[in-house]
This record gives sequence, C-alpha cells and structure tokens, in this order.
Amino acid sequence: MVAFCTGRGAWNAEVTGAGPTRQTIIRADVAGEESILLRTEPSFYDENNKLTPNPHVSYPVVVRVGDRVATIFVRDRDESFARTVAERAADRL
Repeated sequence: MVAFCTGRGAWNAEVTGAGPTRQTIIRADVAGEESILLRTEPSFYDENNKLTPNPHVSYPVVVRVGDRVATIFVRDRDESFARTVAERAADRL
C-alpha cells in the first residue's frame, strides 16, 4: 500500500535549506504483475527564504514479478524513460 503525504517538511531544513517534497502517483501497473510509477518533486528555500522548486525531478518505480521485486530510481530523465526501464526490469525478473 502506498500512502500520499502532502508537503511534509524536510529533516534538518533549517540547516540544509531543504523544502517539502511532493510525490505523485503517476500510474499503477506500468510493468510486471504489479508496479507503481511515482513522480518526486523536491523543493528548497532560496537565500530569500522563498520556497523554490528543485529542477531535479525523479521517477521512483517499484516492479514485482512473482516473488521478485525491483526498485528503480530515475533522475533527470522523463516519465517515458522511467516506464521503459521498468518494462525492461520486469522482463529480466
């Protein structure tokens, strides 16, 4: 089960400047018997303490085939690339 958490603050944000991270379920059943594709959008506080989106969007994917599970983390690529990698992982499981 995947739960959605909106705008959870980052640990140690006062020191690191890290802001909330937004995770969105893009699609279920991308590949294999069970799978889920997420979009992770981090943010940070700039020097003026303004919340700013981080340009590094990532796509975590979890794929299951039988009793085997693959966890994939795609960063700085698009959603279609993440789906392709998930399909290839499912084929290899």
